[in-house]
Amino acid sequence: MTKQVFSIALLAYPDVSRSALYGLAELFEVANLAAEEQGVEIKFETRIVQGESETFFCELILIPPSISLIDTT
Repeated sequence: MTKQVFSIALLAYPDVSRSALYGLAELFEVANLAAEEQGVEIKFETRIVQGESETFFCELILIPPSISLIDTT
């Protein structure tokens, strides 16, 4: 049986929390390991994208939180 592949883009932008960005990437790596171990035919392919010049297809775009404070005044 062929694995179902889900493409996920993780958006890197100025002031992105790097721990959140790379933590999300690692989360999907661990999910892939668990799926493999359990015999689940799913794979998550993550890609960190940084700019407008990159064009590709993905099923999901995740925007991690920023480390800068939000000025609400």
